[in-house]
Amino acid sequence: MKTFIRKSARLAILAIAASANMSVALADLYYGPSVFLNTAGFATDVYSLSCPIGTTHVIAEVGNKIGGAAESISMQVIVPNGRALTANALENRNTGVTMRGAGAGNYLITVHKSFSNVVEPYDINMDCFKVVTNPDGSRKEVAFEGTQSTLVQNQ
Repeated sequence: MKTFIRKSARLAILAIAASANMSVALADLYYGPSVFLNTAGFATDVYSLSCPIGTTHVIAEVGNKIGGAAESISMQVIVPNGRALTANALENRNTGVTMRGAGAGNYLITVHKSFSNVVEPYDINMDCFKVVTNPDGSRKEVAFEGTQSTLVQNQ
């Protein structure tokens, strides 16, 4: 039953995304019981996102799950040229950043928590996007296929 509900939810998400003329990136999504910041007061996880040539922008989103004691989880996306954007997710909320015009290259995405000495669970989704032109001349944003990200530091 749970599998049926999950499949139905994913199909609904894809249908909504298709009707909004934007693709959904399910490939670079980290979630579940194994995604958390450990008990160290200022634990930080680091992801590498390698965007191929043709990338027009990067979207990253972090979600602060219920279950930890930290007030917020912060995410910072650092572009290959050194620019950065930060997003803060309060308890039981999601927040994200969109880096437009950033282009191809290697991005660093850091995730850390406000001070707490307990495990802090979170979800993170990130992907590289390109713009494609349809046969009718309309344009849409599409996520690159496959997984472009890697967890490089797990605290």
